[in-house]
Amino acid sequence: MDALVLMQQSPVTDTSNSPSSSAARRDVVFMHIPKTAGTSLRSALELTLQQDHLLLRDYGGEPETTPELYRLIYEEGRILEFREQFNDKQRGIFLAGHFPDTKKMGDGGAARYWDHFNAESFVTFLRHPVDRVYSEFAHFVNHRGWTAGFEEFVTTKRGRQRCRRMSMLLSGVDFDTFGFVGFMEEFDESLAALRRYLGVDLPARRVNVGNYGTIDPEVLESERYRTMLLDLSQEDIALYERLRGQRSGRYVAPGADSSVAAHYIGRVAVADHRATGWLCNKAREFIAAVDIVCEGRTIASIPADRYRMRPRDRGFSRSGICGFEIDLRTLAGLHAGSKLTFRAHGSNYELVGSPVPL
Repeated sequence: MDALVLMQQSPVTDTSNSPSSSAARRDVVFMHIPKTAGTSLRSALELTLQQDHLLLRDYGGEPETTPELYRLIYEEGRILEFREQFNDKQRGIFLAGHFPDTKKMGDGGAARYWDHFNAESFVTFLRHPVDRVYSEFAHFVNHRGWTAGFEEFVTTKRGRQRCRRMSMLLSGVDFDTFGFVGFMEEFDESLAALRRYLGVDLPARRVNVGNYGTIDPEVLESERYRTMLLDLSQEDIALYERLRGQRSGRYVAPGADSSVAAHYIGRVAVADHRATGWLCNKAREFIAAVDIVCEGRTIASIPADRYRMRPRDRGFSRSGICGFEIDLRTLAGLHAGSKLTFRAHGSNYELVGSPVPL
């Protein structure tokens, strides 16, 4: 009989883009970079994940921001208490937003939440920087009443920041372990890969579609403006080309492989029919999987994707997202006297506290 699969679809055990289960990923952090189809993606993700995820938004002072999150971060400056404030043991978290700088802390972008989620939970989409800035200009003209010219849009202090938008929002994170990077230029392929990565059937939605009809064609066709943008966007172009070279056609971080099989560390304990514990890898950050073995047969595989304070505080896990829990009564074929072994998937590592007699 096949093992009971309780594991989320994850590059932990499958670094290709093939699906391994239909269970949705527990935590998803969508770094919404403006004008990268982010509104459509966020809408599709929220629609898909709303039943079993706590939905949070961080768009700074914009009305979309979740009031409790705004209060915690922008009014009280207590980002360190994020997990204590939003730690729903029954549900995962879906968090989306532009994550802008705060007056109290000044830290914006994905780095704000990097220490509160496993790197594998982070998702973003990129777009060629020149095309992205043109799209943002059209958005400002159509929806924000921008009446000054294009040159003013990109050469002021705020304008130069627009030309570095992607590198600013993605600074301070580890791109080698950042979960998923898609590309507007490969949108259909990226969306299909994201569906497999998250283990959900995302609908294709089109929201906040750009309209260039109100823009002077000379702005879009001007070689001088394009040359100006290429110069002002050097940081974003370098980042975009680096990540496109690394992730195009793959999109996901490496996850587990044989090279890290000797670097697991974890514990397990059983009480009142429940097995709880944690598992992480010291060589590379990803959401590890725990195999439960009985009489030489793997009967379940579960992700270590829950928040645990102690492994984080003791320096075993950067974010504390390494915990697991399972009611052993849900496993078929067990009986008094059965002995369960808990191992890191794809390795011979046996967790401290294993084996466990029933």
